[in-house]
Amino acid sequence: MIFGPKNSVIVPYDYLGPESFQDFESQLEAIKEHYRFAKLGQIIDCIEKRKRQGFAAIVLENPRKGVFLQAIKVLTSLEIPFTLFIDPDYVGLNRLPLKEELEAYASSYPEKFTKSDLKHWLEVSRSHPGSADAFLKECRKTLGPLRVDEMDSLRFFTTWGKILDLSPDLVEVGLSVKHEISSRQQLEEKIVFTEKQLKMRPQIFRTSEMELETKELDLIKSFGFRGALGHQVSEVTKDSPVFNLPIWKLSPSL
Repeated sequence: MIFGPKNSVIVPYDYLGPESFQDFESQLEAIKEHYRFAKLGQIIDCIEKRKRQGFAAIVLENPRKGVFLQAIKVLTSLEIPFTLFIDPDYVGLNRLPLKEELEAYASSYPEKFTKSDLKHWLEVSRSHPGSADAFLKECRKTLGPLRVDEMDSLRFFTTWGKILDLSPDLVEVGLSVKHEISSRQQLEEKIVFTEKQLKMRPQIFRTSEMELETKELDLIKSFGFRGALGHQVSEVTKDSPVFNLPIWKLSPSL
């Protein structure tokens, strides 16, 4: 995991099960041998000033209970800065991202939600996430609520209060959305609601599934965002685009 001198890495993490952070502290130690920890905003500053970097940004993709219990607990104890992305649709609610909620319904209601149904709606969620979201709303009416007591509670999202308790010296909050980028009104509502809850306006943007197209980039830039996290796997250089920042996935054995 040693790249070009003074380049940087953006390392995303999420809680998806009991073993998600089993190597977390050892990975942090390995990263520290070659990079200085920083928030994403610091990396963006360097790119804008055409400066070389040598940073590592720890990115937490979702504010799940497991992320707070396992990752943030370690990061705050070691005083390591990090960036936390928030989708306001899930905070404090018994909801999960589209793909996970579809899988949960298939598991909870196998007699009514078949494997072929799941395959179909997973494909729809990638190409037309708005339609999949509408389908899930109908599922809550016709099938019933998610059977939360049968699921890993740490996959669900924490509350706004827990996020507000984080030290602003360590955490930088970004906005994460599913598919509302093409609608200025929907995106504005998310930004305003998040700003109201956090008493601050997120400066960095992320989509959970898709790459941003030109018209979508123009829209998020019009709201004053400084940069956006992308999905390309690469190191960060002084020439990296701030509105398509590459990520680096670590192997569990690092």
